[in-house]
Amino acid sequence: MGGKWSLVQIQSPRPFPFLPPSTGDPVLAWILYETAGWLSGRLPRWLGLRITSLIAVLFRWTHPSTVRIVHRNLQGIESALGRPFDPLMVAEVFQYFARSVYEFVSLPHHSTAEILRRYQVVRGGEYLQRKPGRGMLIVSAHLAGWEMGGAWLAQHIGPFHTVAMQHPSRRVSEYFSERRARRGIIVHSLGSSYRPLLEALKKGEVVVLLCDRMFSAGGRKVEFFGRPACFPDGYLRLAAEAGAEVVPVFGRRVGSVTELRVEPPLTVRRGQEEQALRTVIAHLEHHVGRAPQQWARFTPIWEDQDCG
Repeated sequence: MGGKWSLVQIQSPRPFPFLPPSTGDPVLAWILYETAGWLSGRLPRWLGLRITSLIAVLFRWTHPSTVRIVHRNLQGIESALGRPFDPLMVAEVFQYFARSVYEFVSLPHHSTAEILRRYQVVRGGEYLQRKPGRGMLIVSAHLAGWEMGGAWLAQHIGPFHTVAMQHPSRRVSEYFSERRARRGIIVHSLGSSYRPLLEALKKGEVVVLLCDRMFSAGGRKVEFFGRPACFPDGYLRLAAEAGAEVVPVFGRRVGSVTELRVEPPLTVRRGQEEQALRTVIAHLEHHVGRAPQQWARFTPIWEDQDCG
């Protein structure tokens, strides 16, 4: 497909967010990631989470502009829902994100049984049943522990394809991809992903993408908590061309378990992408509204109105 289109992708976590990716030594970044992964397998879990929590606090201290963005996002969500805004929610966003980062770097040290125990499908599990010969495009968001959730999904339904943001360091990108590949997650780069994903869906395979952030030009404005916001729509054109059904899946942490809710599948036909997008974003709004502090959204929701 030519022209501009916006495909969703995974934002690779950064356990050292106070080190800007555009500066510094790429080799140092790779060493830091490798060190974090090594330590996560040797430190007690409580200590690893504590260290990651302190890094989240450091990030908030050193990135006031990001804190202001999260504050405005949460304030807008709570206002739309008619709820009083608690500023402590801002700190919770960074703490939940830190927990997701820890889960990612420690992923090789978790057994399959442990990952399966940490996720429970509480609604719509039947929608994850694969249909012979028909591709499935699962859409989700940066909610709860999406990286470990991907590992759970690969164990539950088999290997799947996804798209991930590339890190400035080739070694770090390989670090991310290798960790995901161990769990059956096949990663494609954004610039050349459309054709491989289309072929995978046409062969009846599974593609998993995240629908909650614009990472490239192209997309549509839809209502989100009462105001227009830009969201990617390329995955819907992908599903329409492949004849694949779109299955929204969203998680929420409840204690030590992440509960997954699977929404009814959508069949998207060409020319119906906008209506399908409204349906997907309505689901996203519902699940974000249940636990806004678990949504790792660090860019403005409503302020950037040019979808490209």
